[in-house]
Amino acid sequence: MLTLLRDPVWQFVGAVIAFGATVVAVTMTLRQRRQKRLTYSLRTYLLATVHGDIKTRVSILYDGNPVKDVRLVQIEFKNTGNVPIATQDFERPLRIAFNKKSRILTAEITESIPSDLGPAIDTNWSKGVPEVVVEPLLLNPSDSFIVKLLLAGSVEYEVSARIVGVGSVEIERPRRRYEFFLPIYLLGSLTGALLGAVAMRSLLPENVRDKFLLATAIVALIYGSISYFRSRRRH
Repeated sequence: MLTLLRDPVWQFVGAVIAFGATVVAVTMTLRQRRQKRLTYSLRTYLLATVHGDIKTRVSILYDGNPVKDVRLVQIEFKNTGNVPIATQDFERPLRIAFNKKSRILTAEITESIPSDLGPAIDTNWSKGVPEVVVEPLLLNPSDSFIVKLLLAGSVEYEVSARIVGVGSVEIERPRRRYEFFLPIYLLGSLTGALLGAVAMRSLLPENVRDKFLLATAIVALIYGSISYFRSRRRH
């Protein structure tokens, strides 16, 4: 065993694996750094609309007034960081502004986590567009609430806020269940590639063995890095 460990080839393999393990450790540490993030997800359902020639004969009324393209809109806001967002962090409140041709029929909070979160909202017109304003509130990590709207007209919208330490309120990306294990998977792939190269080394001419091993390590590192960053961009 000691003779094997003194072999320069195995020392090289160990060094590369140790480097890969260090990269994985650094990546995992960076993922756990302090992050202040507020994200949202939106779902919309068309409830009533009129198309074609029938428009002149059928109308949709709300409180006795004609409306078009009535939709149910649900927007969930969530603190997806690992740092609380305090009430005083809001320099400008959270706003959901819609197209000027839209009309907000109703707006309410339907669910919040925790249940006593107590978000408060108001609807008004600002610069000629209808909007929902959420009053500043404390959001601890994983706190969330859902704004349910009954909207007539276009569903074009813009979410904005000015929060200390938050660049912008971003739409939530799909959950990446595999992402935690991806660096470990890449390290395992690198280890497997090197062990396979060592096994094949004895079958090659002596003058190309070390070059083959080095080339395998370099290719495995480059391929693993490209795969990792491409996966992050896709998701």
